[in-house]
Amino acid sequence: MFGGADLENIPIIIDGETCGSVQLRREGAYMVCRGQAVWSGDMVRLWLYGNGEPGYLGVLIPDGQGKATLRKKFSMADFCHLPDPIEYCSTQELRPKQPEPPIHETDICWQDMGDGTLLHTNGRQRLIAFPAEGVVLPRGGSFLLREIEGKQYVIFPG
Repeated sequence: MFGGADLENIPIIIDGETCGSVQLRREGAYMVCRGQAVWSGDMVRLWLYGNGEPGYLGVLIPDGQGKATLRKKFSMADFCHLPDPIEYCSTQELRPKQPEPPIHETDICWQDMGDGTLLHTNGRQRLIAFPAEGVVLPRGGSFLLREIEGKQYVIFPG
């Protein structure tokens, strides 16, 4: 369940610098997280990251003397929703996400909803297409005007 992460020493990285660590311990039906860091800034929210996915951990609270702590208790059911494997703990993801490849019009499969509208979903994106005949479109709106199977449609992100 915890992948290859060293559960005794998950690094806390703030502003690109490792400043502490989080330890995870199973205590009965709970997973207890304790973090310590050298940090004199404001309180910050920390996330656990693994495989590019975040999972909210909690708040790192400074003591006013250059150190900060975090304590959080998860039920095992809640802990299962965190990234696996856990790689690091931070205020933000350190690696830029890879951009998703653009969807080309030929890749889109439209589902007729029976009332003239079309729907497309692919797990990443949802699009809704309304017939454009006789429609006055506002300038600057977030829509596309496309021809689908010989008819003009206005496409909106859904």
